[in-house]
Amino acid sequence: VTGVQTCALPILSYIFISPSLLLVLIIIGIIFYSKNRKITLMQKMILGESINSPLELTLSQITLGIISGTILSVILSVLGIVFKENSGIEMLFLLAILIIFFNKKVINIAYLGGIIGGLSIIVTCLNIFGTKNNFLKLDIRELVILVGVIYIIQGFLIMFDGSRGSIPIFSKNNGRVIGGYMLNRSWIMPIALFILLLNGINSNGLIENTIYPNWWPIISNNKILQLIVTGTLIMVPYFSVVNYSSITFTKTKKMKTLSSGIYMVLYGFLCCLISFVTETGLAGKIFVVIMVPLIYEVITRFSKKIEDKKKPIFYSDDRGISVLEVVPLSKSYIAGIRAGDRITSIKGKYIESERDVYEALMNNYTNVQLEIENLKGERKNIQVGKGKNLGLLLVPRTINEKKKIDLTKKKINEILGKLKNS
Repeated sequence: VTGVQTCALPILSYIFISPSLLLVLIIIGIIFYSKNRKITLMQKMILGESINSPLELTLSQITLGIISGTILSVILSVLGIVFKENSGIEMLFLLAILIIFFNKKVINIAYLGGIIGGLSIIVTCLNIFGTKNNFLKLDIRELVILVGVIYIIQGFLIMFDGSRGSIPIFSKNNGRVIGGYMLNRSWIMPIALFILLLNGINSNGLIENTIYPNWWPIISNNKILQLIVTGTLIMVPYFSVVNYSSITFTKTKKMKTLSSGIYMVLYGFLCCLISFVTETGLAGKIFVVIMVPLIYEVITRFSKKIEDKKKPIFYSDDRGISVLEVVPLSKSYIAGIRAGDRITSIKGKYIESERDVYEALMNNYTNVQLEIENLKGERKNIQVGKGKNLGLLLVPRTINEKKKIDLTKKKINEILGKLKNS
């Protein structure tokens, strides 16, 4: 293995020339596109037009996923994370991909890592498959570090791209209508891992010509280093899918994804730290596989508790009408209106309801002067120009109960079906 830090790059390029791996990428891309089409239709239903196109959302998921997977693979190779052949590590990635067909909130890589780690301890202790079979005989420390690094990378993905494809939503809080966002993103990441082949290949000649840098591996594993002498170290590409799903009424989209991403990065580092407890023996390994999903659950519950304690920021009152969403490049956006702003007056006149704003700005033949106040309390006057492309979603002061629609999953699918045919 020469150039440990860069050997992941040519291996990952193999996904574009391997028919089977390319087929997996295409299938997942189609699934992403199908889900993104529903998202854009929901945006159109709520805003009157889509904020993003299905193709834009899909390409960003695949492109950013590939970039992130490359960075992840380089980090893992530099750290020296190695799994034995036939250890079943591919189960983690296979199950992560299957999650996209089900409810993402039920299970994720944190839980999968804990489950697979627990099964590995049982299989190893009871020697269920015999001494010569390595299936599910994983190094728990390597497994937990793998999970940790995945979440670190996922955290940055959430911070950078988690707000894309969001859907504006409304709810009620203390009898008041509030606005918020439903966030839901997935990314496909190619991951190259070192796999140690113990049988079937005579590696004597390879080892003599192999250069292992003095600093490698950063995370030393004496057992693996001893086995490398008599085995062959290769790199194998896999695919994995990471997901992000959340709802917020108390933060802007960017602030929500920033805080969520920070939590995930923190969780990833905690996983890497507690992984070294496995070196204390069986009790340490059991402790770690329990803590991996438990810490994740604690962090997500803590995040939700913080969310519930904060006050909503998107609501309309006597001070003005709150702006929940602005479509990029619309006339409202060009005029300087942003999500979180509060429209306090139209041409110096008090606003009775959001309908006043829509009527003043829709199909206007002259510029309309608005006074707005941003989330920092700063006020300014803006001019909204002519044109039909309003691109603005306001939070109503009240909702007419007779016109309210409770959207069940069946009802949403019916509406989406009508939009597709329109």
